[in-house]
Amino acid sequence: MLKKRIITAAILLPVVIGIIYLLPPVGFLWFTCICILLAAWEWSHLMGAQKTWARLVYVAFILVMVLLTLWGVHVGKLQAVHLVVAGCVWWAICTVLILLSVQLNQLPKFKILQLVVIGLLVLLPAWIALNVIRSMDYGSTKVLFLMLIIWLADTCAYFAGKHFGGKKLAPIVSPKKTWSGVLGAVTTTVLIAFALQFIWPMKWLWLFTLVVVIFSIIGDLFESLVKRQSGVKDSGSILPGHGGFLDRIDSLTAAAPVYALGLLIMTGSIHSW
Repeated sequence: MLKKRIITAAILLPVVIGIIYLLPPVGFLWFTCICILLAAWEWSHLMGAQKTWARLVYVAFILVMVLLTLWGVHVGKLQAVHLVVAGCVWWAICTVLILLSVQLNQLPKFKILQLVVIGLLVLLPAWIALNVIRSMDYGSTKVLFLMLIIWLADTCAYFAGKHFGGKKLAPIVSPKKTWSGVLGAVTTTVLIAFALQFIWPMKWLWLFTLVVVIFSIIGDLFESLVKRQSGVKDSGSILPGHGGFLDRIDSLTAAAPVYALGLLIMTGSIHSW
């Protein structure tokens, strides 16, 4: 399993870097749209949809919402920052849901209509956030930094948890995750961010990174929560050793809106979006 994970990651890394830097803004927008639709296909599986037509209907629903968002932003009826903020609010709610699940030792019971809306809240703000980041000055580098800290946090959490073990983070939600894994993820990424402050003139970069990494963990935990409620181990099997595509971007769906909002606030450009 580990060998497959490493091989898949080694193949994907240069591909993702190439996409981030080489695609024009419109190309990046539609590429990320395709990614969101693929994630929607897998989310429909977590919702319990079994028939192909039912899953395609959900993908079509997400596509319609994407197109309506593009139209709304284009004609000035909607500001991208509003969706980014909505995403951040949603992930704050998810944090409370996870804490309550751990405290009560009981998973929430989502109904099908709730999961339809939740999927939209998970996917749409993440998509718009990535494109907002990409459109900033040095946007490609900022997107890459987001990806790298998430990947690094995930990798360090895996090895730290495997090596040190210890107290479980949220056993009712994700039985394998430990506090030692969280500590490994946070420590490594924050130290790297602290070192990068000397070449990236952004105040409090280490603290900003800490917040983003915490939310990336929340995103991972929330997908685990939905999978456990649905009785599903992986969202799919498209990536050898990694499970489904959604399993690889669950952290990103939570981290991207938080990261985008933080950049907009720190650069003073929040009102231009």
